Amino acid sequence: MTEHTEHVADTDGSIDDVYPLTPMQEGILFHVLYAPGSQGYLSQYVFS
Repeated sequence: MTEHTEHVADTDGSIDDVYPLTPMQEGILFHVLYAPGSQGYLSQYVFS
């Protein structure tokens, strides 16, 4: 996470605030980082 905050700090300063993640967002982030190739939180629908 530190790498991401350092990247944000290098921007042009247009970001006003950064809020902490909700518990649900933390869980999703954990699972995405733990298993990057996983499709656990991907729902895709195709209509024709």
